[in-house]
Amino acid sequence: MRLTVSFIPFVFFANAIFSLIALWFYHYILFIVAFFGGERQKVSLARLLVEPAGLVILDEGFSSIDLTTTQNLLTTLFNSEIQTVILVSHRPIEVENFNFIHIDLGKRVTENGR
Repeated sequence: MRLTVSFIPFVFFANAIFSLIALWFYHYILFIVAFFGGERQKVSLARLLVEPAGLVILDEGFSSIDLTTTQNLLTTLFNSEIQTVILVSHRPIEVENFNFIHIDLGKRVTENGR
């Protein structure tokens, strides 16, 4: 008696596993991309607080985040190990606790210092 092995069930099973992995990966990437601007900014700031740097430059870093959360994040940022923060912002309330403020309107410096 000769035994024959069919690869059809194996191929079907392998394709099913591959499809599940591909589907999971697609949804994982889609989940990351589906973050709105404020959520992306919060994730970036959280990463910054987990691995602090000596110098942080934030260009409109809080523009898509509500004011209460912005103030909480700034307080946490000031209490962290980060030594220097350069923040570009259009909201004056975000810069009120900084040591040095430079206000630039157009091509003219209108205010400099604290």
